[in-house]
Amino acid sequence: AQQGHKDRASRLPSNAVSLAYNDSAPYQALTIKGRPVYATQFHPELTGATNRGRFERYIDDYGEVFGVERAEEMLEEFQPSPEASSLLLRFKQMLVEGRH
Repeated sequence: AQQGHKDRASRLPSNAVSLAYNDSAPYQALTIKGRPVYATQFHPELTGATNRGRFERYIDDYGEVFGVERAEEMLEEFQPSPEASSLLLRFKQMLVEGRH
């Protein structure tokens, strides 16, 4: 999945249910029990290419935050994420259109 920042939740409220996680963040997606509320920490709307382009636009800023060398290394780490990129369509099909 595409990520674009270093923010992350360290714990969830008692009415939240974790739906996805990875090594970078323990709560990558969640829902609120009994409510039509869903959220992601990652960016399902971005592909590897669009996220890379976004990073390139801010490379000078990232160079200041991470150091120029690390920012350039990070630029080369973007990869396709077809499974995560298909989540929004599948979410719509399942919840909005009632397809499973």
